[in-house]
Amino acid sequence: MRLHSVDVRPNDRVRLPPLYLIVEPELAGSDVTIGWSATSMDVSGEATGELVLPISDVPYNLGPTSRVLEELKKREREASEYD
Repeated sequence: MRLHSVDVRPNDRVRLPPLYLIVEPELAGSDVTIGWSATSMDVSGEATGELVLPISDVPYNLGPTSRVLEELKKREREASEYD
């Protein structure tokens, strides 16, 4: 995911848009670690880190979107059969 660039001074905070993460039901109740990076003006030119996102242990049904995800998984499985 790439966000629009923003200027941030040391110790400033900038509110970024919400991030919606869709994961497999098997990940319910676990944590997902996401690496991030941002260019910076310090010596290295880049700041990096990790963000740990807790995944709810109660799955949320996305309704019709769930059917779209199932279709994508089916196509992925079918495509892997030809590899």
